[in-house]
Amino acid sequence: EFEMDESEDSSSERQGKRKREVDDEHIDDEESICKTLDSSDVRVADASETDSRVQNGLVDVNLSSVVENFTCPICSGLYKNPLTITECLHTFCRSCLYKYFTTGAKKCPHPKCGMPLQPDPYKDALQDRTLESLVDKVLFVNVKEEDDVHERNFHAKRGIRPKPEFESGSTMTTDKAGPVIATDDEIDLFLEPDEESLHRIPPLERPHLCVSGRARIVHLKKYLLRKLNMPEKDISSLDLKCRNEIVGNDHSLRFTERTVWMNTEPMILFYRFTT
Repeated sequence: EFEMDESEDSSSERQGKRKREVDDEHIDDEESICKTLDSSDVRVADASETDSRVQNGLVDVNLSSVVENFTCPICSGLYKNPLTITECLHTFCRSCLYKYFTTGAKKCPHPKCGMPLQPDPYKDALQDRTLESLVDKVLFVNVKEEDDVHERNFHAKRGIRPKPEFESGSTMTTDKAGPVIATDDEIDLFLEPDEESLHRIPPLERPHLCVSGRARIVHLKKYLLRKLNMPEKDISSLDLKCRNEIVGNDHSLRFTERTVWMNTEPMILFYRFTT
């Protein structure tokens, strides 16, 4: 009986040690995920209270480790009025990108891309308000405030009329704690796998998107292929359905919402592969 009790104690001790190791691995994994800044509030579920970086479920993240993800490839500075190219999803400052286009270039200026943008490259560059809010209102608030002060002084010294948001009595709000809200030009939508598809398709980790209404169905298809780690050549076998109707590649999201979805709720598009 004594030997049995001793064996049970030894087994319990091994299980307790293994549980502590698993918990430590779990914490490391969660901290790694948090550093990708998937949300403005970087939360850790069930994190150890003994970790000094965890306070009330929030993790302190060194911004220097993520700043490269919010840096324009052209000027190497933080994004200013960012524009994202719909064909390849690379982002640049608006002034940097427009200056590049004025040279006559009709391709993505990213050094590792060069995606052709024909015939009018300006139409393929859309304002990225979500990224702009993340940079200006969540991550680098102080930089935004200092930049605004310098801009006001620049206008005042040269007698230039300030921008509307800088004028007294302006109704525009700069609430730092406010959520990112879709504007009239943007559409809320969900991308879900078609359960009736003959081929099993994994769901997206984040199916909820806020996209410009001018974006076309073909842009969503390219986005899906990237997220599913599939080659772009498979785009011909990828269908997007809205209310059981296959939507054409050239249809804009705004057109699809008004002519097919016809609902005030966020639009739901189902994706499937035909081959």
